[in-house]
Amino acid sequence: MDVSIGVRGKDMDPRTAKVCIVVAIAAAAAAGIGIFCLTSENDNHKDTFEITITGIDSFGNYALDLNDKTFEEHGMKIGEVFELDIQGKKCKGQMTTLYSGTPLFGLFINGDNGVYNMGMFCYDITAVVDCPAGTKFTLTHEGKISENIEKIPAYMNGYSDNPSDYGDMAVFANFREVDVEGIKEDTFYRAASPYPTYGTQRHVYVNQYLEKEGVEYLLIMNVDLDKVKDQWPTDCYSYKLLQEGKVIAKKYSPSIFNYPDQVAEFMETIADSEGKLGISCALGKDRTGFYVAMLEALAGASYKEIREDFMETLCNFYAIEPFGEEYQTLATMLIDPVFYIFENPSIAKDPTTVDWSELKLDVDSVDAYKVVYDYLMKQVGISEETIQSVIDRVSE
Repeated sequence: MDVSIGVRGKDMDPRTAKVCIVVAIAAAAAAGIGIFCLTSENDNHKDTFEITITGIDSFGNYALDLNDKTFEEHGMKIGEVFELDIQGKKCKGQMTTLYSGTPLFGLFINGDNGVYNMGMFCYDITAVVDCPAGTKFTLTHEGKISENIEKIPAYMNGYSDNPSDYGDMAVFANFREVDVEGIKEDTFYRAASPYPTYGTQRHVYVNQYLEKEGVEYLLIMNVDLDKVKDQWPTDCYSYKLLQEGKVIAKKYSPSIFNYPDQVAEFMETIADSEGKLGISCALGKDRTGFYVAMLEALAGASYKEIREDFMETLCNFYAIEPFGEEYQTLATMLIDPVFYIFENPSIAKDPTTVDWSELKLDVDSVDAYKVVYDYLMKQVGISEETIQSVIDRVSE
């Protein structure tokens, strides 16, 4: 697979710059400098303290009474691993900022700008531990930084929202044809959202490529059409399709295992669609990656091909060397867990039963078609007829 890599290192937007600051902190902590510690005596010593859940925040995570002072007093570090004992359940997690470095379905405590909350990456934490405000739990840590952090420096450095940092505007727009083995040629395209997102200009280039390739219908998963159609830019290709009734836009969650109704709706939409179809979410990275992976599996692509297609976006966005250590580490963190649950669907009820940082999926042994087909039929509840309609739609 041809993996294009854009240019980095120029002016970054504030979100990217903030990630870089976090990386510097994590790197310093990993080097043993003791960032966020009042004394070095806390390093590499087991420490346990109590935290109280104060409610649920706007992202569905648990808000905590943890603050910067407590964080510092206990010698916690960004990127550090810990163990929680919450309602009698013991599970591992990681201290993070902006969720960077956390494995998919991994538990985290997020400390961003002095506000702390607890959640799971791409999973609804309330489905695992249902805690009312006032619930107390204990956190135990030993001052150890996650090994994953040290292996993914480019990813931790963040991506740029500045188009001049990319040598190819298709890379900036994350626009490309879905062209794995078995899928219909010149039929499915994936990209960042054609609707303005995060205040960037990605949508401008997405629209240009949609028009260039003659994409006829759009399935957008990061906005609800009823809420944004009156604000849609009128000077772009997607607006033309919107006026023709060829845009479906609904806000889907990246927590695909918590929302089987959304998975079913997506597959039914694919089954009923026709012509060239563009599939996107905010960046065309996570939600798009997961859903396209399922379509690729049903088309008969091997898991190795599916994995490489998912990782191509990360290589392009973060300037990651294809197939190197960082590439393999991120694949283990961000796509392998999805297919591991497809293979072992009972885990979807409680992903904390797996130490995701230790996951080693045998890429060559995964029967992508079977595990996705079985998951859709047995766990999501999609009929065989609908699944077959999807297969007929996506397959050559």
